[in-house]
Amino acid sequence: MMIEPMDPADAMEVLAVASAFDERKPSNVQAIVWAEELTQLRISKVEACEAVRRFYRAEPDKRVKPGHLPAYVAELRRERLQQARAQEIADRRRYMLETGKAAHRFEDKGNGFCRHCGQTDSEGRKHIRARTNATERLIAEVRRTLPPGDPGFIAQLDGGMREPRPLPGQEVA
Repeated sequence: MMIEPMDPADAMEVLAVASAFDERKPSNVQAIVWAEELTQLRISKVEACEAVRRFYRAEPDKRVKPGHLPAYVAELRRERLQQARAQEIADRRRYMLETGKAAHRFEDKGNGFCRHCGQTDSEGRKHIRARTNATERLIAEVRRTLPPGDPGFIAQLDGGMREPRPLPGQEVA
C-alpha cells in the first residue's frame, strides 16, 4: 500500500481530532512535526485520525503523540485485511452456490488468458484457479486411496453430484 507523504494541512486535521479529546491548541509548528513523523511512520491521514480516536478510547487520560499511533494503525490494517479476506470467501461461496462451479479468483492486472485453463472474465482479467497445487495434490492422493465406489465423496471432489457406484460386496438395489 502506497502512502502519500503527509503535508502540514493533513497533520493539522489529525491534530484537530486529537484536540477534540485533549483540548490541545494545535500550532503550525506541531503540524509540520506531526506531518514529518507520520510520513516517516508511513501512516495516512485517514488511518491517523482513526488511530487517534482509538487511542483516546483506550487511554482517555493520556495525550496522544505520533509514536502512539503505529500500534493502532497496525490493528486497523489487520482488521481491513481480515474484512477483505472474509469478503473474498463470501464472494467465492456465492459464486459456487449460483453456478455450481468451483470459484476462480481474478487478477486485476493485465489482459490475457489464465495460464491454467485459458479463461478470462468479462473484463479481460486473468483468473486464477481456486485450488492451489497443494490442494490438487491432496485431492489426487485421496482419490488414489479411496475405494472406487466410495459413495458421493469423489463426486463432491469433482464439484458436482453423480450417482455413486456400489462398494465391492454391496448389492445394487
